[in-house]
Amino acid sequence: MRISEVFSQRMYLRNLKKSQADLDEALLRMSTGQKVRYGSDDPSGAAEIIRLKDESSKLGMRRNGISQARPWLQLTEQAVTDLGATLSEAWSLAIKGSSDTLRPSDRLALAGQVAALRRQVENLAGLRVAGRYIFLRHADRHAALTMRRATTRGTRAASTSRWTRPTCGSTSPATRSSARRRSAGR
Repeated sequence: MRISEVFSQRMYLRNLKKSQADLDEALLRMSTGQKVRYGSDDPSGAAEIIRLKDESSKLGMRRNGISQARPWLQLTEQAVTDLGATLSEAWSLAIKGSSDTLRPSDRLALAGQVAALRRQVENLAGLRVAGRYIFLRHADRHAALTMRRATTRGTRAASTSRWTRPTCGSTSPATRSSARRRSAGR
């Protein structure tokens, strides 16, 4: 079998082009710093790159969650500290007010201090971070405690205050009874 000149030239050109492509690939890898450009270059290396990118994105999400939780926890810690101090002060005022030696004017002064402490507790219960109340776990779109003035029927002067806790998703008894009346009338 004879090898012709044309065949030798074609083989030479094919090898020259392959060497040039390998050189270009090596220069590209060196300039970009990437060992693997395509999955077919190194399948196990490509799988490792995909795993590391996934882990990096998970770490980014965790970092974001931590940055969002940090102010929430700091405010909650400060609010709980303030709440403890406020309740401790209210306790000492209650003990002071239970004494039989106080005059009515002194008791009124203590009542004013207790009312101020109640407002402070309500303010602490209404603290928010990013529009969400800090003292409610699932229903954080409503305040944890609210002061409600209840008046006795027929008298405007007789009023009492009481704490109420919101019931998220449910309706009040009055609303339920009026809904029952409407459905019974059909």
